[in-house]
Amino acid sequence: MNVPVGFLAKLWSLASFLPFFVLLLLLGSAKALLIGPVAAAIVFLGDSAVIVGLWPAHFVWTYCCVLAYADLLSPHFSFGFLFFAVRLPPCIMMNHV
Repeated sequence: MNVPVGFLAKLWSLASFLPFFVLLLLLGSAKALLIGPVAAAIVFLGDSAVIVGLWPAHFVWTYCCVLAYADLLSPHFSFGFLFFAVRLPPCIMMNHV
């Protein structure tokens, strides 16, 4: 392929390749519209599975830590924390932080 020389030759080269670039842009946009929501759903489901899967471990670990240091805290604080704060689901806890 010869390199165009002169302004008109370069302008014609741009004009001849412009539809090709526009079609590639449309193809990429269509691909993003089809694949984007699927990828977002996979990420959302994976993150939700990790959160739901780790919530019981967080619950048990919090109980163990509070009970291990219960002698340093007042009994009323330990009971109140274990009975009310730990039993709340994570969405309620995040809204009140």
